[in-house]
Parts: sequence; structure tokens; C-alpha cells
Amino acid sequence: MKISTKHSWAGSVITIALLMVMVGSMSSCTSVGKENRRRLMQLQIGQTREQVVNIMGMPHMNEGYKTERGVSRGVLYYGTGSLSPESELIPLIFENGKLIGWGQDFYQKEKP
Repeated sequence: MKISTKHSWAGSVITIALLMVMVGSMSSCTSVGKENRRRLMQLQIGQTREQVVNIMGMPHMNEGYKTERGVSRGVLYYGTGSLSPESELIPLIFENGKLIGWGQDFYQKEKP
């Protein structure tokens, strides 16, 4: 039985092109996560939300909640994952428009 290899060359080219696109997009995601980790080092407690967004850029997502004392808090999430930015989201917590802390440990301790 003879197997035709006529289309295998074109299939290989398409497969290689798709792999290159996937690797390129993963590399881009990795650099975003790396850049966000670098930017986190510039944050300081007490900075305004505007100052933080100027440093970090637009957040991946955000939320708000009230503490048991009825104080409103805002949370901005930034991706810092190495596989994709979304694989690890770091929360930045604000109270009265000022940064009061960041990271999962702080968020879990402070959220009701």
C-alpha cells in the first residue's frame, strides 16, 4: 500500500506556523507577568489608585467589598503568572482611595 505524502509538506508548514504563533503569544504573556512583578516593587502604602494605575497600567480585573465595619474597599488585580499573566492574579487593596496593601496573604487576612 502506497501512502501519499503530497499534503504532508503543507500540513507541516501550517503546524510549524501555529506553533510559532503559540510560542510567541506565551512569550508575550510571560513578559507581561514579569513586567507587572517588576512594577509591584515600585508601589508604596498610601499611594492613590491613580498613582498605582500610572505605575501598573490597567488592571486585569477589579472588585469592591465592604468590611465588617462597613468600610468600602476596592481591589485591583494584576497578572504576574509565568505561564500567562492570568495564571496568578495579585490583588492590590485600597481603602478611601489609598493603597493599604497587596498580595494574597494580605487580601485573605483583610477580607471579611
